[in-house]
Amino acid sequence: DYILIEGSWNNGTPDAIPVVVDPTTLASASPVVRVFGQAIPGRDTSTNEQDLWLVGGNNSLGGFNPKSGIDTVTITQNLDNSLSIVSTNRFVGVNPLFPTCCVIEADAYLDKLLVTGGMHAWDNAHFSSTTVAYGITGDSHTLAACPESMTKSAAINIPACNAILVTGGINSAITASKASAFFFNPYLNAWTAAASNMITKRRDHKTVLLDNYRGVQAKHVLVVGGKDGPLKNTGQTGPD
Repeated sequence: DYILIEGSWNNGTPDAIPVVVDPTTLASASPVVRVFGQAIPGRDTSTNEQDLWLVGGNNSLGGFNPKSGIDTVTITQNLDNSLSIVSTNRFVGVNPLFPTCCVIEADAYLDKLLVTGGMHAWDNAHFSSTTVAYGITGDSHTLAACPESMTKSAAINIPACNAILVTGGINSAITASKASAFFFNPYLNAWTAAASNMITKRRDHKTVLLDNYRGVQAKHVLVVGGKDGPLKNTGQTGPD
């Protein structure tokens, strides 16, 4: 197994990376996960290759200055067990902070990265509900917008129906978390509200799929952790 480690200096502004870099070269820059950014592994495409998306993040700990674009990274294990790592900065101009992401497992848009929601400024007037599927090789597909901006939410694939469940997030007033829940169907390119919201309002929470929960064959999703309270309050509370 190999781990790609992000390098930054005191969570400050890291070096900008060229359009294409090979981090195995000592003089090269490295793919970078910026402050609040996300590193999302793709599904294994072969026994010797792993894809990775580096999404979002702010360029500094100061003002609102999100990173532009998404870095796509392909890590290949060569026959001599050395690694070739190629990173490309794609989709320049895509720069929401705190978007919600999930690698699609349905045959429709298979292995593409679903990105929805995010903030375009530090206030409640600049939330995004745009949804796009991004391919690791640079293709992109604009999908149906979510009924709400699912920002700082959690997304997970549901294999039984090939839909993606998106839950929680920060509310539009950035004063508290929310309990919203939506399904996205890649085949129909459509969003559907869940039959009910979560019991507890959450953001920055984690979700995991449970098989055969209590002997029932239906799929269940366990939701744990997260935060509540104002977005910029250092005293944010966390639900059980």
